[in-house]
Amino acid sequence: PVIMEEDLGWYANAVSALSRDGCADFQLGHFSQQLLFAGEKGRQDFRLYANYTCNLINSMALRALSRMGFVGVQFSLETDQENLSKAMSRWQGSAQSTRAGTVQCAIGIYVFGRPALFTSRLDDRRYQYSRRFASPRGESFILEQREEMTQARSVLPFSLLEWRKELESLGPA
Repeated sequence: PVIMEEDLGWYANAVSALSRDGCADFQLGHFSQQLLFAGEKGRQDFRLYANYTCNLINSMALRALSRMGFVGVQFSLETDQENLSKAMSRWQGSAQSTRAGTVQCAIGIYVFGRPALFTSRLDDRRYQYSRRFASPRGESFILEQREEMTQARSVLPFSLLEWRKELESLGPA
């Protein structure tokens, strides 16, 4: 979800190397990362997907990324059932009247895992990585450091599996 300015060259080189090896499907943490693929001359067959960190929360955001060429996106974790239902209804209605040049993309939703509660560049010698801590509500988290980023993740996985059928009826794949 976060790429620092000094790391852009590394990511551009990684895209080139993976492209030369035949990779065409990439999941991005922010829509601006699409620009990493613009320099790949002669390659038009990339299939780009946006993950939940893009925070797509309404049908306008879905349309915008579709028009940018994304072939699949994950709806925001911050939504509720009512908002998801309204957004999907409008999204599906707009699919009927799509303008030329707009790619229809698949809509998904994150249903199971340990997504980061937050991601930060902050680091402090007092941080106790890999140890549990509790929120004021008694929820257990672990502070992790990966790739120079600090992330807090729940000990218990996030799960919408119990509501999978309801979610599927709303439209996300």
